[in-house]
Amino acid sequence: MDVQLQVKEQFPSWAKALLVLLVLGLLVSGALLVHFRQYFKSVYQVEVDSGAESVQLPCKTIVHLPKDAKVQWTDGYNRKVHVYQNGSDQPGEQDIYYRGQTEMKRKLLEPGDLSLTLKYPTERDKNIYTCTVYNREGRKLKEKQVVLKVKVLSVYQVEVDSGAESVQLPCKTTVHLPEDIKVVWEDGDDRKLHVRDITEVEQK
Repeated sequence: MDVQLQVKEQFPSWAKALLVLLVLGLLVSGALLVHFRQYFKSVYQVEVDSGAESVQLPCKTIVHLPKDAKVQWTDGYNRKVHVYQNGSDQPGEQDIYYRGQTEMKRKLLEPGDLSLTLKYPTERDKNIYTCTVYNREGRKLKEKQVVLKVKVLSVYQVEVDSGAESVQLPCKTTVHLPEDIKVVWEDGDDRKLHVRDITEVEQK
């Protein structure tokens, strides 16, 4: 009678050590990723109440920018919200909708803030804004997106009988408004119902 002897080889010790190191490496990497997840985010989300005096769209850098760097903010429709180049703002390149509505910090050559301040945000300003930094050759050095959500504080409902002589639509603000403000009433289809320049009224 033949008897076959089978000897099972034990798992090599070097393989066990390698497996332990691999598991530990995965655990450490996962912990670091969770801890520093804010640093890897490319999209920020900012929320502001409609009627606030301003809102800041954050964009920061930890490196020195060249003197001739160009910083350009655009919205989701690819409109130029703000352009900064050669040490000064470039309002001529700015979309007309945003003129007089934005402000940017001046010390761009130092590592720090490229954040944009958007004045008097309304529901129409909710959008995805992109901060892009270019060098002189037009190569992108940095790009960051910010999602802006604007909360409407209140919605009024006014009822009127058909054929009435008139109806008043209420609109009040508790914040100080700039002198050159323009008031625009629009309907749900973005049709202008009434436009009034406050400065012109005061001069009369």
